[in-house]
Amino acid sequence: MQVNKKLEFYFDFSSSYGYLATLFVEDLARDIDRELIWRPYLMGAAMKITGIPVTLEVPIKRDYVGRDVARYCEHFGVKMKTPDGFPFSSVAASRVFYVLTDDQPSLAADWCKSAAKAAWEAGKNLSDWNIIQETLLNLDTEPGQVAARIREADVKERLRKETDGAIQRGLWGSPHFIVDEHDMYWGCDKRFEIRNTYSIKKN
Repeated sequence: MQVNKKLEFYFDFSSSYGYLATLFVEDLARDIDRELIWRPYLMGAAMKITGIPVTLEVPIKRDYVGRDVARYCEHFGVKMKTPDGFPFSSVAASRVFYVLTDDQPSLAADWCKSAAKAAWEAGKNLSDWNIIQETLLNLDTEPGQVAARIREADVKERLRKETDGAIQRGLWGSPHFIVDEHDMYWGCDKRFEIRNTYSIKKN
């Protein structure tokens, strides 16, 4: 059976680990010779359905994540800042991504990285349209056209389908990686396992 060689990258814009994964996922896809598919989804909806508690609601987990993220920041050489209004709704940002995917596909991934950076390095709230507008203008994209599109029924339905599809596949957090449509990995640290496994198998 022919297998589509791709790396699907599921993440939520409101996830610190999701942001960190945007820093390496393109290199990872190149290393294992896979087509990279960016797939933002609504992690909160998945957690609600699966009953998995949000990190902020579990003090011992919240404290650990704070230390763990600090280690990743040191590793990647970045300084992170908790976004205003965290945890923020990622609905608008996710819809923007899918609008760009359909209308300006060459800009979608770059905008995604820029928006995540604005949230997690500049501490901006991506549920605020003014902030999203800034990120779009930085890529010479017309915010007004995008603003109109994210309110359209097909765009709303696209995000619902992406989120429902992620839940059906057993996803619950951010980031998740699916290699060749069936092998699922959760967490930034899994990049090492993915690279070691698929760089060997790629030929």
